Formats: sequence, C-alpha cells, structure tokens
Amino acid sequence: STGAEVRFDGSVIISCTVGENPEKHNNFILFPHPAIDGKFYVLNSGIDNKVISVTGINTLGMQFLKYTELNIKSGEKIELNLNHQPTGVYFIIIYDGKKNRVLKVVKE
Repeated sequence: STGAEVRFDGSVIISCTVGENPEKHNNFILFPHPAIDGKFYVLNSGIDNKVISVTGINTLGMQFLKYTELNIKSGEKIELNLNHQPTGVYFIIIYDGKKNRVLKVVKE
C-alpha cells in the first residue's frame, strides 16, 4: 500500500510498498517507471474528469514541484519534468479535492 500524511507543520510522512510497474494508485498511473530522460506522466485512468493538485517532493521531504488546479480529463495525461533534479527517488502527491495519493518515481 502507499500513503502519506501531511501535517499542519508542513512535514510529510510517507509509506509505500515498491513493486508495481507502472505505479498506479486509485485511477492515476505514473509512467514511465523509471523516468530515464527526466520526463514522466500522470494518467487519469478513471472515468471522471478531475481537478487535481500535484506536488513533488524528494526523499528529504523538500518540495521541488507544485501545480494547482490542473484539469485532467479521463484518459488524459499530464507531463511532469524532473530534468532539474539529480538521479534518485521522488514522490508525487496527487490531491483530487478529497484524498492525497502518493506515487513514487525513480529518475535514472
């Protein structure tokens, strides 16, 4: 399972189980996995259109990416770019107005 707890002080607690490729969590798929060229995509594989916020954090909990109020239709993907980040593991937090979903991406 994958989950996150975002506290009022701004700290983030993340727990995840590694394995599934591409990473999927409640109608959102993150691919390619790993992101070799620094670019990866979040796909809305559900049946509903969503307005989401996307936040990227590194393993130290530091935010490096923030998009708010992205309108993503069913079957549509959005591109996110990690070119400015070093090789490593990153977490993408997707908030759909009800829940946070945490997806892991590896940049090689």
